[in-house]
Parts: sequence; structure tokens; C-alpha cells
Amino acid sequence: MKYSFEKSQQHWRALGRNALENGILKCEFTASGFETEIDAVGDVILEFEMKGIAGMFAVIVNNDYGHMQTYYFQPGKHRAIIATLTEKSVVRVVKLTEYSRMQLDLIGIEFDGKFGKCPDSKALKFDFYGDSLTCGYGNLSTNRNSPDPFGALEHGYLTWAALLAREYDADFNCICCSGQGFISDCGGNKEGIIDKYRDYALPSKGVLWDYSKYVADYVFINFGTNDINWCKNSNTPLDTDLLYSKAEALTDNIRRHYPDCNIIWALGFDSSNPYFTQMVDTYKKIAEKDVYWIVLP
Repeated sequence: MKYSFEKSQQHWRALGRNALENGILKCEFTASGFETEIDAVGDVILEFEMKGIAGMFAVIVNNDYGHMQTYYFQPGKHRAIIATLTEKSVVRVVKLTEYSRMQLDLIGIEFDGKFGKCPDSKALKFDFYGDSLTCGYGNLSTNRNSPDPFGALEHGYLTWAALLAREYDADFNCICCSGQGFISDCGGNKEGIIDKYRDYALPSKGVLWDYSKYVADYVFINFGTNDINWCKNSNTPLDTDLLYSKAEALTDNIRRHYPDCNIIWALGFDSSNPYFTQMVDTYKKIAEKDVYWIVLP
């Protein structure tokens, strides 16, 4: 039997930031998707559409990450077998390609059986804000030029964010985009950096995220790489006052939605960059006010 995501809404739970519109579960952010328990034996078929560039999603059955299956498709509408079940199982489908490159529209799911109990959400919840380090840009590619398109070959469930969430058995959202920073992106553009997607479920459509649906216990912020790389490459001084104000604004925005959460700045970039120390010192000022900070290896 074929089920739309709207008519079967009580049987599945959303993962990450996404939006249900006109019966279609629309996923843009890394690691967004759904999970459901299926009481059936045989094939599970997913109907979906990819928009943008070619992209990937993953299927995990019964939390068996050692046998996680990945699927790569060109843009367009598709109907594909995503699992073959031998018993009642929990099936998880998650988008791996980041939001700025591919949108995954989940249209319906088909199997010969019935739904089981809707899986419970995790007791612990994380949010991750970041750039390519967090969304996994190109982490399956052998180099920056091949195979092409480079951005399609990224695995959003093999990132430091996804692995940390899995280690602590936490639900998580990834609000991430490659090349972004606080002051500028990797090309020096200063328009619409983090501000244009921090509050959204579907950034490209302007659909806002409903913070009441998900209250994070820990929020991790990993920005700065592109800011200081641009400064280095263009020989432009780092505007630490602007950096502080942008970082403070994001922190305040998070606090408005999650008053009791822990905020952790995760610094992971090249310490040989001449602007690294300025970035760290600015982050420390934020940390003294409100949050923790760590340096990733």
C-alpha cells in the first residue's frame, strides 16, 4: 500500500529541520528526513524528487549504522526500493547533501504491510550551526576537482556533528552551509551570511522553523574558517568588532528560543592562519559572557 506523508503523519517522526507542505515532506538541511516503524516483510519503496544538483540520501534500518545504505540520484522524480525487510523494523531516511545544493522532496512510501508504533524522539537534543566542516562538504571526494560535482559527494552522516550526536544518542539538527561565515563567505560576499538561514526550515523558500517543536539541550557553533581564510587570501584585516556583534547576535537568538541550553563554540581551522588568534580572542569574549568554547583537532 502507498502512503503519503500527510495521511500517515501520525506514524512517522521528522528528523532535522524540514517542512510538510501539500503532503510532501520537504528536506533541505543536512541530516533532515524521517523515521518510521514498518510491520512488513518485503520491499519498501520511496517516491521522491531531487531538485538542484545530483545528491545523496541514506537509509538506516534498526539503527544499524554499520550497514547504512547510501543512494545517489540525478535531479528529477524517482521511485526506488530503499530496503527489503524480513521483520518489523525501524527505517530511517536522511538527506546527506547540504541545503544550498539539493532539495529532497519526499512524496510517499509504499510497502505491503502496516505501520508499527511511531518511534520516540531522543531524550537529548543537539543543534549544530556551521560551514563545510559541519555539513561534510566533499568528504567522499578524492580531491577538490574530481569527481564532479564536488558538492554532491558529501556524507552528512559522517561528519563530526553526526558522529557526536550518535555517540550521545541524541537527535540533532544541522543548520549548515559550505563557504559561510559570520562576516563573509569564502568569496568575500557579505550579504545574507548566517542570518539568511538560521531561523528557517526551508531557507530557499523562506519557510520559518517552528522552534517550539524542538528544544535543543546543546547548541554547537562552528564558524570562522571562511572569515579568516578570506582575510588571508585578500589581505583584508579581520573586523573583530563586526565579528563579535554577529556572533553575539546568533548567541542571543539561540537563547531566545532555548533559554536553558548549553552553547559551545567549536573552533576547527588552521592555527597557522595569521588571523586565527584574533578569531579565538573574539570567541573567548563571547565565552566569558555566556558560553563554552573548544578547539577541534
